[in-house]
Amino acid sequence: CNDPRTPATVRGCLFEEIVIGRLVTNDGYPDVLKRILVDAKITIDEDWEAELGRPIQVIRLPNNKYPEGAFTKKNGVTFFIPRMMNFPAVDFIIHVRKIVIAVQCYISESHEEKLTVLRANVKTAGWKKAQVERIILVYLSPDEGTTRKFKEKIGRRKPSYKGNWIITRFYSTSEFDSLLDIP
Repeated sequence: CNDPRTPATVRGCLFEEIVIGRLVTNDGYPDVLKRILVDAKITIDEDWEAELGRPIQVIRLPNNKYPEGAFTKKNGVTFFIPRMMNFPAVDFIIHVRKIVIAVQCYISESHEEKLTVLRANVKTAGWKKAQVERIILVYLSPDEGTTRKFKEKIGRRKPSYKGNWIITRFYSTSEFDSLLDIP
């Protein structure tokens, strides 16, 4: 992903695929999810631990539409992974209990802010707070400098929690053990 001779779009796609591959096939995904959930002020108790320990389900989204209404799996973790490139706003979606983690992978601080597009697609898909209590938009980059610059660019110094259905978080792969050695 780091080779400057490789075009940025290719590097971005490779980064996204490596992240998805690591999370779907690596036993470290519960720790990644726990970190994101705790940062979003969600208390991880024994029930959460059990939920994160169940086998994951992977659903390939056949088009550029978000999963509609109620989600299919009641227990465990579900990864919704688009088959098509340029899925609106995010690269993949993780659903566990009534929490959705929408992940946008990027390699450059020139990447665009995605919250507005996410909100529009959530509304179109018919997501309601009864099925989804909180949506966490995660921006994930391969290095801390890119994360810092992008966070400053879009002007979100701290996530807000008071009554916000969608909150935003910024991470680099160096913050997660299972993603540390992505090139």
